[in-house]
Amino acid sequence: MDKEMTRQDEAWNGKANEIREKMRYTELLTRIISCFEDHLKTAVEKVTQLRPRFITINDITSIRKMGRTGKIHLVSVNLGTDAGCFTTMIALKISSSPKKVIQEAENSQMLTQRLEQLPADFDYLKTPKLIHSDPESRLLIYEGIFGQTYTETKIERTFKAKTVGKLLAAIHGSQTDRIDVDKYKGLMGLILLDLPLTDQHKRDIALAVDFHLSKMRNSIGGSLIFADFHMDNVIFGQSIKHDDLDYSVLKDMSAVYKQNVYIIDPEYMYPGDSDRFEDIGTFFAYQCLQEFRQFGTINETRKDILTFLLGYNQVLKLIARKDLADLYPHGVPIGFHMAYNLFLGARELIRKAQGDEKVLPEVEDRILLGIQLLQNDII
Repeated sequence: MDKEMTRQDEAWNGKANEIREKMRYTELLTRIISCFEDHLKTAVEKVTQLRPRFITINDITSIRKMGRTGKIHLVSVNLGTDAGCFTTMIALKISSSPKKVIQEAENSQMLTQRLEQLPADFDYLKTPKLIHSDPESRLLIYEGIFGQTYTETKIERTFKAKTVGKLLAAIHGSQTDRIDVDKYKGLMGLILLDLPLTDQHKRDIALAVDFHLSKMRNSIGGSLIFADFHMDNVIFGQSIKHDDLDYSVLKDMSAVYKQNVYIIDPEYMYPGDSDRFEDIGTFFAYQCLQEFRQFGTINETRKDILTFLLGYNQVLKLIARKDLADLYPHGVPIGFHMAYNLFLGARELIRKAQGDEKVLPEVEDRILLGIQLLQNDII
């Protein structure tokens, strides 16, 4: 009997501690967010066109996620104002080091400036506003976004590909420099050392890689790159929603969110001697792999890339007075960068498997598709 009571007491104490921890966490979030009343009023003003006289926080809920280099808290804030009730999002990121906070804050500021310099016709190309950064506490606070990633959204396929092409061109900017080709040659060489390649594979890859590197040497496609430009970092959405609208009845949220597209998480941006096609290869490599594994083709990915590049060229011509054909007179090296991503993924599978041969079919798919992309221009 005493043992049974002890177990019940331990269970109740555990539950009580969990509730107290949740209350402390909510109180902490409330104090943090209350410090940014001006930002919250501005968020409401975007919807109503009128700045509220007063604002209160009615409720806060949050989801904790692990990012690649730190914890991310996605906080939903229900606001009461004289203009009605609204829900907005705040994203709190706990980075892995003070240095990374400083670098990401600088990248965010640079991105914001580049996108704001575009003509008004392109004001739907955005990055979330950085509200606050504190290297000492390793904290970054961004406006959060209600929306769906590139993969999730049901927005018409050609529209979204072309729109994101415009977004990436705006991120790259007007810079047209020589590419550090030796960097890419070295990176590819290091990855290939860890892959189970036949002698024929090695010969095919070496010949094709040299061909793509020559394209880079004869180009002026060097620019600042985002360096983590994948589909989960692109969101079609809005930063606030009006609570009087019943969003739950909408099967396709693109009906609400299609007007803005955001690039998030600007942590890894690299300097101007990088190849802009590195970002494009990163973006489409996994989609291409999925199509190849499911259907044995890459035709749909090819169509999406061509549409994406139409949007890219539209903005590039506007800001640099050149298009990709001017920057890459001997052809674009997208096959190199898609293959690099696939080979990198194959190496990670091998390392994580620790000798488990079950991953070998997935590794082989990546190698075979990578060689195909190197040998045959996808566009």
